[in-house]
Amino acid sequence: MKIDIRHDLDPWIRWPGRAGRPDPRPPPRGAGPARHAPAPPEIEEMKRVFDRPTPYTLNAIFTKNATKQNLEARVWLKDESMVAVDPHYLTPQIVGGTRPVKRFEKMLRQVLVVPKDFVAVPGDAAKLDEYGNISRGQIQQLLSYFQAFYLSGTESKNLDKKKRDKLARGTKTKQGYSYFVGRPGGGKLPPGIWQRFQFAAGSSIKPIIIFVDHTAYKKRLDWYGVADKVYRATFIPEFHAGYA
Repeated sequence: MKIDIRHDLDPWIRWPGRAGRPDPRPPPRGAGPARHAPAPPEIEEMKRVFDRPTPYTLNAIFTKNATKQNLEARVWLKDESMVAVDPHYLTPQIVGGTRPVKRFEKMLRQVLVVPKDFVAVPGDAAKLDEYGNISRGQIQQLLSYFQAFYLSGTESKNLDKKKRDKLARGTKTKQGYSYFVGRPGGGKLPPGIWQRFQFAAGSSIKPIIIFVDHTAYKKRLDWYGVADKVYRATFIPEFHAGYA
């Protein structure tokens, strides 16, 4: 994802009063869409439109400044393979569309926990981090419980039946529990991953993850608009300053 702003610089790079001959000086420091790519404004826009964006998200922008050898500045999203399956997870926020599958969702799909064409959203009993996402610890626990770690080459983290049974029994000081996938309540409750607590006189369940259909996102992050504002506000002033 990148923005391509082009400008006809030919009239500007001629030395005044030299009968159209090229300016012998090196290219000006503002001779790109902007001398510096507009990363800070894009980051401020993310802080404005997103609810508690994580440092990971705020660091998802890659910038390349213009140089005298290459009069091009770029702002785009970092390599998709670093942050999501494919495409980049921020793309729907910029152009609209369906949210990409998260890495842990893909792993749970492979072991037939998350149904195909569904995505996972936090349930009421999910443990959330400071940014409102399912905590990394709980995701790791679910992957281990449903033996999904073999996909990442870390099978040793998986819980076998013996360990799951021990977890369900609990201890004298800690309530035992188990996880199951389904639509409890005779199908009246939403499908998802539920946590069951066993008591002497019955049990209770809590929703950890709920499965929902893929939902389409509307454009939220004004990626192109921010870049255009930066270009219009800085290009000409920096260009003239470079020749001052």
